[in-house]
Amino acid sequence: MAKILIIDDEDFIRKMLEKLCESNFIDTDLRIKNYTPAAAGIINLISTDIGRPFNDLKTRFAGVDLVSMAESVLNDLNTVGLDILSQDGIWYSLKIIPYRTTSNIIDGVVMTFFNVQKIKQADKLKRLAAVLEDSNDAVTVLDMDGNILAWNKRAQQMYGWTESEALKMNFEEFLPDDKQDEFKSIVEKLEEKVPVISFRTQRKTSTGKILDV
Repeated sequence: MAKILIIDDEDFIRKMLEKLCESNFIDTDLRIKNYTPAAAGIINLISTDIGRPFNDLKTRFAGVDLVSMAESVLNDLNTVGLDILSQDGIWYSLKIIPYRTTSNIIDGVVMTFFNVQKIKQADKLKRLAAVLEDSNDAVTVLDMDGNILAWNKRAQQMYGWTESEALKMNFEEFLPDDKQDEFKSIVEKLEEKVPVISFRTQRKTSTGKILDV
């Protein structure tokens, strides 16, 4: 998690720098006051950026106007929260809140960036799993080594192995003897970024029966 504090209090900045390891500090004129290495990686800051207007910096969030959002929070004192995608494909949860001094004076805003990439990926996998589970087709999900990562109910009905059994198996165990090179051929095409179109083939069930699929 990384934070940006837009404040104008030298003593507060010094104390907070001692406590926080992932923060940027920007004054009320939206100029860079100080920052920590973790936050610098998110906002693309270097030491010579201290004192520069925040608006001059090129961030990793194309199309996201952080300065306008900070100004909006300063003006209406409402919290802003949203998920934003960086140019390198990483999701962050951004939260911007007004900063109040100990004298209850609005002295800037606090921007917090929290890496939620793993959460986003987990949510995507959950949605995919729900789709696969409800599918009327026998669906299996494999890694590039042929290990089975997902196995729906229709696959269990067709091939005979339960999900717990299938998740311990390799896809090559489903291939008839004369189809053993088929999976390797598919992987080679994927590695070379060659499209793999649908095709008719055969698979082996738990009883040894050969199915046309």
